[in-house]
Amino acid sequence: MPHSPPAAARRKPLRHKGEEAGRVVEGADRWGSSSRYRLPSGQMAPCYAPPYGALVAIDVNTGDIAWTVPLGVNEGLAELGDIGLKTGTRNMGGSIATASGLVFIGATNDHRFRAFEAKTGS
Repeated sequence: MPHSPPAAARRKPLRHKGEEAGRVVEGADRWGSSSRYRLPSGQMAPCYAPPYGALVAIDVNTGDIAWTVPLGVNEGLAELGDIGLKTGTRNMGGSIATASGLVFIGATNDHRFRAFEAKTGS
């Protein structure tokens, strides 16, 4: 029986120029997302619901989520308005909590440094 490469290896690479806007594009991107939606500007948006990045606070006494906020500004989705900007972005890194009740984080790929109130996330 001849060897057949896995399905992911048989996929054709995505074309970025000449593809029509407003269609779902199949094929894995460099972050592992398998389906993306092409916006009229040519930007790609994942076909799964945001947030695409979030900061989540856990109550260590109960194990419940105390609060969550989208983390990061996605300027590539600005044409969708305020909703597109506030979808959050990929982030790599952790936060630092201070004794004064602040949480600092700079782990997003939008090159911003943020501070949150530890009790409320505001």
